[in-house]
Amino acid sequence: MTLAAILQHLVFACGLALLSAAVVRAMIAFPILDHPNARSAHVRPTPRGGGAGPVLAFILGMLVLYQVADQARIAERQFVGVILAAIAIAGVALVDDIRSLSARLRFGAQLAAALVAVASGLTLSRLAFPYIGPVELGFPGILLTIFWILGCTNAVNFMDGLDGLVGGVLL
Repeated sequence: MTLAAILQHLVFACGLALLSAAVVRAMIAFPILDHPNARSAHVRPTPRGGGAGPVLAFILGMLVLYQVADQARIAERQFVGVILAAIAIAGVALVDDIRSLSARLRFGAQLAAALVAVASGLTLSRLAFPYIGPVELGFPGILLTIFWILGCTNAVNFMDGLDGLVGGVLL
């Protein structure tokens, strides 16, 4: 890779970071406030929706990568499935920040997003075990993929509201 290409990538990454920061700043300036309750880790009303910036930067970065990547690229259908699932999960999370949704509705939307990713062909097809080697999963791989997407989404959701924890863990 040439120095010019490296600088181009660095400028793009910095642009995404600035976009993310600007969106987070806007969410703070026009807050959707989370008022403390018995389960809260904060004592004062705190702005919600801060994940919108990183998610928007991620999706924009993925869309650009989708257009320009010629190496280490997953198949087109899976790529689109990942982007659509990420948009769906982020959209439900933002709506939940604006007006609280029931756990059942959130879980249903997350399951639908996971099914979109799986329907696009994004599945865990094999696992490699030490001393055994790769093992083909077949249908259980589809179930494991759905479980993984739902598990990761809800792990992040359970950490939500603890200032900086989600960002640090995901980083």
